[in-house]
Amino acid sequence: MPISYGQTYANQLRRRRARPGDKWHLDEVFIKINSKIHYLWRAVDQHGNVLDILVTSRRDARAATRFFRKLLTGLEYVPRVLVTDKLASYGAARRRVLRSVEHRRSKYLNNRAKNSHQPPRARERAMKRFASAGHAQRFLSAFSGISPHFRPRHRLGAQDYRSEMTIRFATDLVIVRTTACGVVAAGWAVVVVLALLHWGMRKTGMSRSGPMMVTLATRASTSALVWLWVPLVTISAMWLAIWVRTAGSGVVGSSSRVRV
Repeated sequence: MPISYGQTYANQLRRRRARPGDKWHLDEVFIKINSKIHYLWRAVDQHGNVLDILVTSRRDARAATRFFRKLLTGLEYVPRVLVTDKLASYGAARRRVLRSVEHRRSKYLNNRAKNSHQPPRARERAMKRFASAGHAQRFLSAFSGISPHFRPRHRLGAQDYRSEMTIRFATDLVIVRTTACGVVAAGWAVVVVLALLHWGMRKTGMSRSGPMMVTLATRASTSALVWLWVPLVTISAMWLAIWVRTAGSGVVGSSSRVRV
């Protein structure tokens, strides 16, 4: 899955999920990028839902403060409790940003956040590590939102697991349909605009007698129409076939933690 589409997909999932819990578990681990140590900050709630991640080159109070502000900007609510290890940077950042929030510091209480590092570690090994800090930030931001969606918590019975996965795959279908519809509509809009531009220039004779820029614009629009027409028709046909094939699928059931 391309990173650009993956981030769009992850954002759609976050908008559809229920509001996360009010108890935040925060932790940081080191990742090596181009032989340099970087730090991956991660926050999860008491249910194991990943709230956000951040990749930085330092592990000081400034980096922790930046992570706290990123969390507050994305979630738009203040937690009831913060659970961290005994890193002093968390305390300094809390005093700057979340002074009124209760702060619990213990390495034994933060297993929820530490366990959430395992899937990204596995992906890091499979990808032979990351190319840059920006690459790690973009990939892990999308991966942290998508991976838990298809991996519900293991303490579910068979019937509850099937019901939960039915809802989650239905959400996946809605997001894919919406994204594909937007891409196809945008492509056809571009083709229509270029066709109208090309037709107007040929109608008025500006493409032959007009200035050089108008002639170049006409040639560019002609080339764009030729190169866009066939791929866009192909993509539209594929999207229509997928839509018809999955027309019988719908959103069934309900869940307190997954909303469609």
